[in-house]
Amino acid sequence: MKRRDRIVLLVAIGIVALIGIVGGVIAATLSGMGTIDVEVHERDGTQVSVHVPAAFVVGILRFADEPILEEVPPEALRYLDLVEAVCSSLSDQPDFRMVEVEDGSDHVVIEKRGGNLIVHVRTDDETVRVSLPLGAVERIAKSLQGHRLVT
Repeated sequence: MKRRDRIVLLVAIGIVALIGIVGGVIAATLSGMGTIDVEVHERDGTQVSVHVPAAFVVGILRFADEPILEEVPPEALRYLDLVEAVCSSLSDQPDFRMVEVEDGSDHVVIEKRGGNLIVHVRTDDETVRVSLPLGAVERIAKSLQGHRLVT
């Protein structure tokens, strides 16, 4: 093999290795932060299931501009510090049920399980389950704090 061919081969191997490393880092980041899951099952058979990598949401918020953030109610922005502190504290706690409410056939449960905040609502018409990684919610709160709107 000529010297030139070896150099081209080494450069090609280096590029493939670099792509693999970058892809691995991106995959680890996306999976490490968890997913935001929303599942809705309606009595009529309609089912909606959305699973979004939390890192994707956090990344988008870093680049969000003011018109998008105008959709966030000003009263919610006032509590971002509290949301961040609560998520940080909850992450250190063992799993527990925070709230359970039953009213007739309606049933609501909010619990901390693993690194997630789980909200489960069951009514006669539908069942809704939302799972939010606490670390992602904390990062989202931090991201929104950096974009606070003047109200």
